[in-house]
Amino acid sequence: MKMKVVRTYGDASSTNGTFYVHGIPFCETMESPKHGSVFNRCIAPGEYKLVMVVNEFSSFSPKLVKAERFKDIGIRPGENCWEAHGNILVGEICTGDNHQLVGGRTIFARLVDTIKEAYAYGDRRFTLVIEESPDFEYVENAECYASRQKGGEYGDCH
Repeated sequence: MKMKVVRTYGDASSTNGTFYVHGIPFCETMESPKHGSVFNRCIAPGEYKLVMVVNEFSSFSPKLVKAERFKDIGIRPGENCWEAHGNILVGEICTGDNHQLVGGRTIFARLVDTIKEAYAYGDRRFTLVIEESPDFEYVENAECYASRQKGGEYGDCH
């Protein structure tokens, strides 16, 4: 089963993209910033082996194998860019706020079910390709930090 993340936008707080399963858009993604600290930035573009592990809550969770200097990088649900910590968060980017996700738990559960179903049908090779779109846009600004410091709104999600 081949999955892909195509990064389309990044700024000082997050890197956003689209998650594809078998070439079909599945959901949106949010990762740590491209130019963050060594322990809080998105992983390099490339092809990674994906394995399913049992997490601390006794449920299945997809993890990337040999993801640079990072340990335990995985795909998981999340609500905003401050929860990424190098992981790939899945959900739907909130209209009006590139740093907020909605529906992550539901979308994550659907992704795990899709992977389990592929496994049940005999697919044992899971890969995740991460690439940047040709029109990837990196915006160098600190508006999101300023907004968060002031207790700013998260678009029209709340």
